[in-house]
Amino acid sequence: MVGSALSVTDPGVFPRLSDLILLACAVAAAGPESSEPRRHGSATADEVLVRRLAAGEPLALEALYDRHSRLVFSLACRIVAHSADAEDVTQDVFTHAWKRAVHYDPRRGSVAAWLLVMTRSRALDRLRRRSRPDGFPAATEESFSQLAGETPDYERQLMTDAEVERLRTALRNLSSVEREAIGLAYYSGLTQAEIADRLDQPLGTVKTRVRSGLIKLRTAMAGVRA
Repeated sequence: MVGSALSVTDPGVFPRLSDLILLACAVAAAGPESSEPRRHGSATADEVLVRRLAAGEPLALEALYDRHSRLVFSLACRIVAHSADAEDVTQDVFTHAWKRAVHYDPRRGSVAAWLLVMTRSRALDRLRRRSRPDGFPAATEESFSQLAGETPDYERQLMTDAEVERLRTALRNLSSVEREAIGLAYYSGLTQAEIADRLDQPLGTVKTRVRSGLIKLRTAMAGVRA
């Protein structure tokens, strides 16, 4: 199974900003759409790029790739634990972004969130196709630290300090079973069916824990989202 030696019941299970960014994407998807798109950091520039993508401008795709490919690759590598597969996932994500740009809705979250949600979905699909056995060599914690360390300033544009602190606090306030389920889903990259098998719990129970945890996190985050 992909994952580090950190316990998923530990409130510090999302130690790097890239992990929190992915979790924030899931939190945003756990509730209704916002009536207004979120506007801070690089979001407005990204939305312009996506509009250009939807208009069929190839240079917009190059610019979007330059801005977000490292973060997409880092997440893909965390899930598939193999650099060649992560590169394939990264290419697939941006190809899909090109084809689906017209359907991007800023009320559903930032462009980075849109790309990361696609990344997680395609990385998990690749794992299913590969049907890897348990014990497949995982990417090392050191390699992930190096990847994350290459783009700290960029990642800081995607979440404010207030959002990071609020999300960390909200994670600590979850029940241990909710935090465990969310950690396995968004840190270890497991599907909900895999989580149920690993924890020897009914799939419905796992779905409830993940959903309730995400809703609690969304409620906690509401106070820092203008």
